[in-house]
Amino acid sequence: DNCKFEFDMALRRKGVEKIIVMVLEPSCRNQNSWKHTVGGKLGGLLYIDMSSNEDSLEFEEGVQRLVKTIRDMAGAPQKLPAAAGVSHPQPSHPQCSHPQQQLPKEVAEQLATVEAPPTEPTILLKQLSVDQVCNLLHSLEMGNYAAGCREQKVSGRKLELMDNEDLAECGVGLKIDRKTLLSYVQEYVADGVPLSKIAETKDAAPASDEKENAVAATTAEGGSNEALTKNAADKMYTKVSAADDLNDATDTAETKDAAPASDEKENAVAATTAEGGSNEGPAQDLEPSEGDPLSATANHNLPGAGINKFALAEFLASGGVEFTGSDREYGFVRGQQLSKEQPYFEVTIVVDREDGIGIGLCGNKVMSGAMPGWPAYPSIGYHSDDGGLFQGRNYGMPFGPPCHAGDRMGCGVLFSAGGVAETVVFTKNRELIGWVPLPASGMLFPVVASAAPAVANLDLKAELPSFPPACWVKTGTAEAIAFSNLALAVASAKDGDIVTANGGVHAFNKGLAVTRSITICGVEGKELAAEPELRGGEDFVIDSKGIKVRLKGLSIKSFGGDKSAGWEELGGAGGVCARQGSITIESCKISSQNGTGVVSTLLCQLHASHTNVGPCGRHGIVFFAQGKGGIFAPGEGSVETSRNDRGVQLLDGVTVRDCEEVGVAVNQSKGSLTITGCSVEACKDGLVVHPAKVTLQSSSFVGCRRNAIKVLSWRSEGLACEVQCKECTIKDCPMGLRAEGGGGVAKIGWDNSNTIQECITSFACEEGGVIDQHTEPSGEESEYSEYSESSGG
Repeated sequence: DNCKFEFDMALRRKGVEKIIVMVLEPSCRNQNSWKHTVGGKLGGLLYIDMSSNEDSLEFEEGVQRLVKTIRDMAGAPQKLPAAAGVSHPQPSHPQCSHPQQQLPKEVAEQLATVEAPPTEPTILLKQLSVDQVCNLLHSLEMGNYAAGCREQKVSGRKLELMDNEDLAECGVGLKIDRKTLLSYVQEYVADGVPLSKIAETKDAAPASDEKENAVAATTAEGGSNEALTKNAADKMYTKVSAADDLNDATDTAETKDAAPASDEKENAVAATTAEGGSNEGPAQDLEPSEGDPLSATANHNLPGAGINKFALAEFLASGGVEFTGSDREYGFVRGQQLSKEQPYFEVTIVVDREDGIGIGLCGNKVMSGAMPGWPAYPSIGYHSDDGGLFQGRNYGMPFGPPCHAGDRMGCGVLFSAGGVAETVVFTKNRELIGWVPLPASGMLFPVVASAAPAVANLDLKAELPSFPPACWVKTGTAEAIAFSNLALAVASAKDGDIVTANGGVHAFNKGLAVTRSITICGVEGKELAAEPELRGGEDFVIDSKGIKVRLKGLSIKSFGGDKSAGWEELGGAGGVCARQGSITIESCKISSQNGTGVVSTLLCQLHASHTNVGPCGRHGIVFFAQGKGGIFAPGEGSVETSRNDRGVQLLDGVTVRDCEEVGVAVNQSKGSLTITGCSVEACKDGLVVHPAKVTLQSSSFVGCRRNAIKVLSWRSEGLACEVQCKECTIKDCPMGLRAEGGGGVAKIGWDNSNTIQECITSFACEEGGVIDQHTEPSGEESEYSEYSESSGG
């Protein structure tokens, strides 16, 4: 951690003889308990006891002793620890005398006879030549900045006068390196530069080449590098400096008297580019400013060029980026804006952590502490840890496969023939994952971030892979027109058109509104599992407001919302909403993680066949007459109906399963619903009617956790609630049939063509509810089956 880092640096730069030991906690007074480096280096020194209360005499005496020790040490920097600590008498107060502070007599005598170590010869910093400054940088493990300092002809006198910005202009791109170098400069101005620090060294050490070769070998193997720790990555990679302007960097590269080491590094970078790695170099570490904390920009012509903003990231000679953030301090880099000429970039994961890397697009605003797609700034992102797609939320939508070390994550923008940005695409190992409508016209800046220390290679000049269009629109006999995303195609389609979606993921942030009489289908001849997947994160994935809409061969998945929200509320929505007109759903799969699979107003003529609904976080299918608020409120595209309105609904060969609440719910209407050849499985309630007229034919209700069929007429005076069943089966449910009156008629017709099996209770009638058997029910029944009748039922 930082404390250990600073302690180690103090030992290395100042030595034990310039360390003053203080004890701040009573439990630390026993020096025998000091362990590791602290005990080994400082365990034999006398300490100043500062562990008493701040208002005590002992604490005040400790302060005075500390002041005197500092003054003595500053006036005699070469004194041994005994001279600095032992020479001071112990405080007279008895509570401040500690036996462990008294050195044995023989040790004190031995220390008194020890002479001070010889002083290393030094030279004034201002006397150093340019070459000696470069040698000094190598001895301080900053040799990668020597070429830039040589180019700027930085002598010792010039180095004395340089500040943070001056160092950045010389190519010292990392803020921590500039801070460390300035600290060394202050020390050398006061004490001089040891001659050993400026001994002649070579600009390119063999070790550097070995490190780069090791990195190349690791990358070539293509295996997982997950076991590589951050410290190991530090040893494998060599940081490179930044230039603050593209023209300056170009001039530097063309300078004839540039050091040979600089040429070798640039050749190594060029080789990396040829192999498909990052071909652009580091940006300088930007200083925060008000508003946008990283508002400055820069262009560079070194490995990583094209990156104009970054934080908590270091650029490596291998062409990669090391993200140094942790916990909530996420590192990021942002590249120059994508264009029709360069619409795509890639990131190859070298070293990753379980928290993952995110890639995507953002606008002008970007900041550390947030992954792409989080709400901190407008952006869209694909994350490696779970394959989620994030668009302005802290939770993601399942989108693609996870990515690990060795994988290449890609992101690009598809432009129209006129140069208008339309669609975002993501890839893994250059294979297409899916299409997403571009959230905003200015969201064209590549951004890469990591939630933990990681290393990745950036290729901001990668070639966009070729893949087919997202969809086509066909009008009559005319040739089909290709579109880059489904939302554009649906918005452009006219009445009677057919929109064909290609296989892959079609993701929508706020759903797909259909306002024309069109057909949306998958490619003919494919199996359902291979059909296109339409995925949405808010409201309904498909919101039908057209006259006549047909959905065929689609997988429709909703991932947005909140399970605690009502089905009519924002967040409680789901897969398909049929608001008005008519809608036909054929051979589709519909699910909603937190909401309802299908919602239909009873003014709409809904016909669903050979379709699977579920799993759903709330209901499977809901039919209702009118909404009083939420997303069905007047003025929000809702349908105003009365209880006398009639709609005809048909479910034919539909399977509803794994719904947290009701499989099929019919609410508040005199409309009719026919259910034929359907199956409702593993829902809390199978069918709930309140009130309406429902006809069940050859359908089954299996494994419901509460009621298989329930009718109720509470607060429904004058409205009949009736369910007629023919050739239906109820199996393995706590309650088979329940009829509850309470104001209106609640009736279930159940003749001997139907069967009830393995139910704890077969029938229950309450408050005027009626179950009309006509004859005794047939079929095998459980020994636990019984008939329950309450007063008035």
